[in-house]
Amino acid sequence: SGKRPGLAAGEEVLALQAKVAQGEEELNSLKQRLAATLESFWGSSATDKGRSLRLLRPEERISVMDYKRLLDSGAPHLLLDVRPQVEVDICRLPHALHIPLKLLERRDAESLKVLGEAIREGKQGAQERASFLIYVICKLGNDSQKAVKVLQSWTDLDSLTVKDVVGGLMAWAAKIDGTFPQY
Repeated sequence: SGKRPGLAAGEEVLALQAKVAQGEEELNSLKQRLAATLESFWGSSATDKGRSLRLLRPEERISVMDYKRLLDSGAPHLLLDVRPQVEVDICRLPHALHIPLKLLERRDAESLKVLGEAIREGKQGAQERASFLIYVICKLGNDSQKAVKVLQSWTDLDSLTVKDVVGGLMAWAAKIDGTFPQY
């Protein structure tokens, strides 16, 4: 073959660059498909998950640091995780009760039964308290605020205080437990 070694290497570089460009196009296409699938699944775009909602007054919220102190103190309470099952499958706090926001919004009978039992159980350890505490958590602290609003709208939740955990599990991972998976 009469090709010079430098020319062959140059052609190989061009061929590899073409493959990289093709791979980048495929990757971008996959990212767009993933974003569309997530949007369809969650009912909102991935960018919506990054926005911080402010639905609650400051006194209706607790920081992850303050929640961790309360947890370490052993104070009776219920932690309610309102993320979709697919997210809970990735990671969860072991002491949390999982009921997805959509089921709370629909007042799903089985979910209400499970929640009621958890509240009754928790109240037994908190008989001296006038109000039993429920803390609601999600990934970023947006759906948990919505869940707090849903729970507050129920008139049959006497003697309960419901608060949202600011920043959700991503704040937990950043400020409390660096080994907690971030997704």
